[in-house]
Amino acid sequence: MSGTPMEPDLVRGIDNLLFGCARIEKGDRVLLISEEEGLGYCDADAVEATADRCRDFGAEADILELPFQRENVRINDTISRQFSQSDAIICFSRLFDQLRFADFPNCQKCIINYAATVERLASPFGTGDQAAFEVLKHCLETLIADSDEIVVTCPNGTRFQGPGLRPHHRFDETRVRRFPLLVFAPVLAAQYSGRVAMPKVLLGTGRNFYEPYCLYCDGILHAHFSNGRLTGFDGLAADVRRADDFLDFVAERYGHDRNFVHSWHAGIHPANTASVSVYDNNILWSNSSFGNPRILHFHACGRELPGDITWNVLDPTIAIDGMEVWKDGRLAIDRRPGAEAILDQYPAVAESFANPAMHVGL
Repeated sequence: MSGTPMEPDLVRGIDNLLFGCARIEKGDRVLLISEEEGLGYCDADAVEATADRCRDFGAEADILELPFQRENVRINDTISRQFSQSDAIICFSRLFDQLRFADFPNCQKCIINYAATVERLASPFGTGDQAAFEVLKHCLETLIADSDEIVVTCPNGTRFQGPGLRPHHRFDETRVRRFPLLVFAPVLAAQYSGRVAMPKVLLGTGRNFYEPYCLYCDGILHAHFSNGRLTGFDGLAADVRRADDFLDFVAERYGHDRNFVHSWHAGIHPANTASVSVYDNNILWSNSSFGNPRILHFHACGRELPGDITWNVLDPTIAIDGMEVWKDGRLAIDRRPGAEAILDQYPAVAESFANPAMHVGL
């Protein structure tokens, strides 16, 4: 793409990534990481266009393609040194998503880029001002932290509840930055109980891509849990049997606490449309769709984030002290005092909330 004029929306998306999120400065050494283009997560044009924009601005830019590692991801010493010598690392691959809760390389700025194709960078998902979502995320986390009770339901039969995220329960959700911002910080499940209705799929968290990575059910599968512990599944008999076998398989493979339920959170980016269906490509889906407000997910099967199984809820209603901040999968941003200012300051983001992306591939 070098030397080819960029479309204005693509420039906006790249600038949002480089300056709104990574806060690149002149003279910075920027390392762009990609994976094999044929896997569908990223494309070379997006990486090259970002490198060109860096150089035009006055920053150095190098591109490093690393092979996609399905499980137990490791970085060798040579690559780790290259990371340490960079002022910013922007990952157009799933590598940082897999490593985001592990001991991380010494880098001042490490970015997971979920808008890793030209199409996604140039869309409202990539161009929606990062600053707006930073404010929104902070507002929602404050609301959750200060609440007494949160109740979550959905049309498929989900109902669970528990307290807000008290200040002494706060923790760093990840050691890297996300672009675009997709979710609020996870809410610990230790004091939550109820049932979670999953619309026909049970799959991984994007850390390890084991085989099979996804269990497809014939009906709605309900997970019952009490104070952060899975107590059992119900649904069609065959689905329950397969779910128990699937959980046994994953827990044994990685030495996890099978029934531990770590935390949950929901999507906050209404322009995050699914690039694929979970039924067509579950591995690609798991890294690209969870940030839409239509999806809430739990981290399960493992005591450390993010676990290795997600429970996905479609179209949640999240009532915080009786106020429905999510209603049937739509985030009512104007119901949070102070957050409505985002809509006035960032009209393009306001448009995304007024007309959210409905295709989530689930």
